[in-house]
Amino acid sequence: MSPRAGRRALLTALLAALVAAGIVLAERLAREAATGPAPPAGPIVADLATVARRTDLPKIRDRDRALLDPVERAAILAATGDPVLRAERQRWRAHPCPDPDRLRPPDRALALPSFYGDRVAWRAAARQIHAIEDAVQGLAARSVAEPDGPAADCLLDLLVRWADAGARRRFRYAEDDEQARFALAGTLSGIASGYAVVRGSLADRDPERRRVESWLATLARAIVAIPGGPGSCCNNHLYRRGLAAALVGVVADDPALLAWAAAIPAAALAEMREDGSLPRETARGGRALHYQNFARAALVPLAAALRRRGLADPGRRDRTGGRSLAEAGGFLLRGPDDRTAVAPCTDRPQDEGVATGGRFLARIELARAHGDDPALRAIARRHGPFADRTSIGAATLLVAPPLDPPARHDRHARRDLRDRGSDHDTAS
Repeated sequence: MSPRAGRRALLTALLAALVAAGIVLAERLAREAATGPAPPAGPIVADLATVARRTDLPKIRDRDRALLDPVERAAILAATGDPVLRAERQRWRAHPCPDPDRLRPPDRALALPSFYGDRVAWRAAARQIHAIEDAVQGLAARSVAEPDGPAADCLLDLLVRWADAGARRRFRYAEDDEQARFALAGTLSGIASGYAVVRGSLADRDPERRRVESWLATLARAIVAIPGGPGSCCNNHLYRRGLAAALVGVVADDPALLAWAAAIPAAALAEMREDGSLPRETARGGRALHYQNFARAALVPLAAALRRRGLADPGRRDRTGGRSLAEAGGFLLRGPDDRTAVAPCTDRPQDEGVATGGRFLARIELARAHGDDPALRAIARRHGPFADRTSIGAATLLVAPPLDPPARHDRHARRDLRDRGSDHDTAS
């Protein structure tokens, strides 16, 4: 090749590279224009110490009804003709009191490997975490399905053992190793919501209740005191800490924890895009829908807990610049079937199995309890009943409105949804 031809080829290659770079830049700018500016990097809510100094902290009420009224619900279940609720009631009445030797309080600091780094090791480490969550939520469900049974006392006996042992007060934490704190947030919200269901029936055991509540408050304050790194300060992990803080704040009569949590939904919704997507979650590329679901999974029960306290409803449109939690859910429910829903956010294919895992769909029952709509009702009919160990527990039993006409659930679809993504309770 002559020198002149070589220079021409080089110039042609450089021109092609510039054109390609320009196309990439144009696509990036178009995506940024469609999705809006990036959210701020720093904390989006005040720290707990600042909140605790406020003079207008909320007065805690309805400590026995964090997410539901268990007495009212037991009456509904006893009278309903809905075959799904009747079957759920029968199912949860069989939940046993746990063997104390199989649920001993751990004597070591909580530590978990990275879920995405070593899933086998993570699942092995998470078994004990899930065991206490499942036991508490199962007993809470049984106490509503069988109000005169032993479940409430069994649940308190279990938690007193853990509280007296100071279980989970030690956990491994570093900015690049937050798995233990993620897990503890889920455990706290699950235990607090389950404990709230039985608390009102245990007035004759008040000294033991106080020990449990003090232990829960200590753990909640420990996880809230750490703002977290760039990947956890302000996204779904913040919302999950908020749910734990709100539920523990209610049962432990800790106004500062509740007030800290109360600021979170509005802060999240202020960042929501017009289509209902949350930018901190959709930034996860192929897991955009999964983390959008993680976020809503915490925000929906958090909103329900705040609503029951008489605090401002964070899901109302007039408080969020025209956006609401329902729109966040709409983005999620469109996504698995409509890839255009995530196209402005990422060009990567979505991990749909994780995004639509059964434990995520448990929040649908809470959403329906505060305003049913045909889309959510159709999902409940096809894929329920639902349960989630890290928030509401046996959601269909505890909060779902009776379906009319009676639902006929697809058993195979239900099993599939429970299998997919069900072990992501504590994963980052």
